[in-house]
Amino acid sequence: MKRTLKEHRLVLLVLAATLAGGLIASGAGYERSPLQQYMRQKLEHAKNVLEGLAVEDFALIAKNARAMRELSEDARWRVSPNINYLRLSAEFQDLAGEMATKAKERNLDGATLAYVKLTMNCVKCHKLVRDKRLISIGPREEDRGRR
Repeated sequence: MKRTLKEHRLVLLVLAATLAGGLIASGAGYERSPLQQYMRQKLEHAKNVLEGLAVEDFALIAKNARAMRELSEDARWRVSPNINYLRLSAEFQDLAGEMATKAKERNLDGATLAYVKLTMNCVKCHKLVRDKRLISIGPREEDRGRR
């Protein structure tokens, strides 16, 4: 059975929403650091972009893509001088800008593709930060039960 573009888009949006919901649920139960609170803002904007993609609201997509780019230009974003972190951060900024441009052009497929790439970038960066212990953003999973 061959899926249509709309079916692929729907599957993508459901997966992204599931990922976003899981990230929110996993953060419950402890006080967040200022950096975690800052990153929650990014997540809110990403959720709003997803909503915009789902309902073809190009203004919502563009507004939140620009907001994510602006957040990524803030000094709080620069948590490590690690070259791989800096590369991923620059890529995030480019993808957020691309998403805003595609939304302005009313190019839903282009904006959706930029969103997928941006989401993959976020996952790579968070994995890098966790695996390399580049920063401390709160209690680790194994430490949560020891309070």
